[in-house]
Amino acid sequence: MADDFETAMNGWLNKVESQLSPSTAKRAEITGVGGAIFARELKSETPRSDVDYGETGKKAGHATIRKTKHLQDSITYMPGFIVGGLNTGDTDVGYEDHYFDFVARINNNERKTPMSPKQLKNLHFAQRAQAKAIPLIRAAMLAKVKGLGK
Repeated sequence: MADDFETAMNGWLNKVESQLSPSTAKRAEITGVGGAIFARELKSETPRSDVDYGETGKKAGHATIRKTKHLQDSITYMPGFIVGGLNTGDTDVGYEDHYFDFVARINNNERKTPMSPKQLKNLHFAQRAQAKAIPLIRAAMLAKVKGLGK
């Protein structure tokens, strides 16, 4: 009798779990909505200088890698994919390559040299973007989950 009850409960639990756990494709749709919102907020909060890094503009970076665009223009994400190109259903938002990651962290970390007024103003742009995006992301992802449930 106890074995029958255990089997029935395990079967029910597996059925409920399979209905509540979205597939990788559905998770990608849900997290992709949040990723788009965070990318938009991060881009709006990322400081932008008036320096031209185009073909004829200023060169910055190391000997073999040259900065060719602004940090704000290098924000990227792919719905359903995390760093390394793994399709997990989760969505990572970040910068195109390690050079831009490095540049983004400089403004957010403490420095031993005095900061300029611009650097002080832009000290925590990533944290400001996260704070602004959280309620928007929650609402959009909830709406997407409800939309997929129909």
